[in-house]
Amino acid sequence: MFRGSVSADATYAVARILGHPVMQRLFIIIVGIPLVVFGLLKGYMWYTVKDQLDKVVNQLSPIAAVKYGMIHTSLSGTVGVEDITIAPYQLQDTIRIGSILYDAKSLAGLVKLKRLREEGTFPEEFDIAINDFKLDMNAHYLDFLDRHETNLFGLPIDALGCGELTHFGPAELHAMGYNVIDVDMKFGFRFDLAQNYAETRVDFSADEVASGQFEQTLHFTAPSLAVAQAVFAKPGLTGMSLAYTDHSYNSRKNSYCAKLLGVSVEQFIDRHLARTEAFARRHGYIAGQELLDGYRDFLVNSGEIHVAVNPVEPFDITTLKNYNVNDLMDWLNLDLRVNGKPVEDLGLHSKFAARDAVGSTPAQQAQPPDATRPRPSRRVPGPAQQDTVSSEEAGYHTATVRQLPDHLGKYAKITTRDGREFAGTIQEVTSTAIKVKQRMRAGSVTLPVRIADVDTIRVYR
Repeated sequence: MFRGSVSADATYAVARILGHPVMQRLFIIIVGIPLVVFGLLKGYMWYTVKDQLDKVVNQLSPIAAVKYGMIHTSLSGTVGVEDITIAPYQLQDTIRIGSILYDAKSLAGLVKLKRLREEGTFPEEFDIAINDFKLDMNAHYLDFLDRHETNLFGLPIDALGCGELTHFGPAELHAMGYNVIDVDMKFGFRFDLAQNYAETRVDFSADEVASGQFEQTLHFTAPSLAVAQAVFAKPGLTGMSLAYTDHSYNSRKNSYCAKLLGVSVEQFIDRHLARTEAFARRHGYIAGQELLDGYRDFLVNSGEIHVAVNPVEPFDITTLKNYNVNDLMDWLNLDLRVNGKPVEDLGLHSKFAARDAVGSTPAQQAQPPDATRPRPSRRVPGPAQQDTVSSEEAGYHTATVRQLPDHLGKYAKITTRDGREFAGTIQEVTSTAIKVKQRMRAGSVTLPVRIADVDTIRVYR
């Protein structure tokens, strides 16, 4: 009884307080201010987005009529627009996009976007999504890709063996049963200035065609994302993955080509594989049987191709052309899977490298300037070095990995456990690799040699 009466009295007292006119006004202010601020922010964002869209529409007005529908804004940092139509005056086509969304990941990131644009600096984190892009196979704007013999989907080698075709353009896709393809795309970017780390991700999906995800991480040493500074940075690849999933494109393509040639689907696939292998050989590579079998499995049973790369050291992708292909696969720690099954026998032996010693390119066999007339070293090993350094070939002395920091800038020959030899100047020694600089015809390239693979080291002194 006592507790019940206290509770009733307290409830009555609160009701009387809230019922007082002054308290009612105070309550309205406390609750109303956040709502007003929320409304103002939403309104500001809405009008800001609309102002930018109208500027874009005005800029495009000489070449195309652009219209858009509803504008979306969110205090979480997302803005977007729906029902976009673009009608170029020179093409009798209308490009239709369901929606475009920009996600700054936070309200603060969205607010400073205008300032970053004025400064010429990229945001540190954002996503851009284009949804329900109607790709009409009868559209004239696709003629550009057709003229440049570009496959709209699939691999560059897709049309090999399919009669006289060099690529699959809008006409071929239409014949495969595609009329209008709905495409979704998303691009994401993350940058960590403190860790010198950048990550990009691209996702795409095309109805009844294919879908895929591409991710890469980079060691990025630019002091900021200002365009003026970023263009001089040399990003190093630290990781990459690619997944491609077929959703009926392979079966439609196989049936189309088989019908075009008047053969069975199995006969076309055999023909395509033979042409693909011959194409690779013409370009200097011999595909491994396991790789060819995996590709056949993908063509017949669709499924997924997954490629992952995990380099020993951050890899300068601008030097790809300077690498022996076999070594490149080793540096990158390439992992290839078809329909979940690992493919280890990639083959890919360069016919140009095969003319030289096994596993060596002409650059890897380069000699120091005075190698034709080697002279004995003037340095005499001290007592501490007598058991680890010995004279074996005029000018060359065996060394251990631990001793290499004392030989930076010197010419050396490094032989790996599988018999490959790398010759060049020692640039750096890390916990996992020895970086060797080799002279090329058009300059130089620095190659990482994995320490775990090293058999012998001979330093020229």
